[in-house]
This record gives sequence, C-alpha cells and structure tokens, in this order.
Amino acid sequence: MAHATHPNYPERHEPQHPIAVDGGPVLKVNTSLRYATDSLGAATFALACEQAGVPMQRYVVRSDLPSGGTVGPMTAAITGATTVDFGAPILSMHSSRELCAAVEPARYAAALAAFLAPL
Repeated sequence: MAHATHPNYPERHEPQHPIAVDGGPVLKVNTSLRYATDSLGAATFALACEQAGVPMQRYVVRSDLPSGGTVGPMTAAITGATTVDFGAPILSMHSSRELCAAVEPARYAAALAAFLAPL
C-alpha cells in the first residue's frame, strides 16, 4: 500500500508529487533509503505499468520529514535481489477507515502481472 495525499494535510506531502487515490499504483522512493527501490527496479516497474496500460505515480517522501519504511531494504540486503517498493494508493492508512478507489485493485494486479511476466 502507499499513502495518498490527504486533503486535510497537504503540507505533509511532497508538493511536486501528489498521490491521488485513483491515480494508479505508486512507486515509492526515499532519499534515506527507507524503501528498497533502486534504479533498475524503478525502470522495470515503470515499463511494466506502461505495457499494462496502467497509470503510475511516484511517491517521494519530503526529505525534511521522518517517514516509515518497509521490509524491502532488509530483504534486498539479505538476498541481493533487485527490489521495488510499490503499492496501491489509499487514504488514511493505519486508520479504521482506510479508503481505496475501486479501480485500484485491478490496476495493481495488472501492473504486478506485467512486472512478473517473463521477458
């Protein structure tokens, strides 16, 4: 999953990279390496979204704010595998009232299928 830009707290998000709830899967990048996305993985995922006809968004954490992370960096370090952190955009993650656009599960599945398809 990925945090969508919350309309009540837009200042908590990178202004040049707003994330829409219905904007397509989100490729997550962090300058502090809290996500494991590397350049090869990012390019491969972007190409997969293009081939699947799915719009893609890029989540970039504001570098002046702390952020969470994923198990991706630890997994990549242990396995040495190219790793991509991406997710479906949702509003109010970790809340009892999370919100995801109805179209996003199908987009996410199409992007993932294209990403995992043999070359």
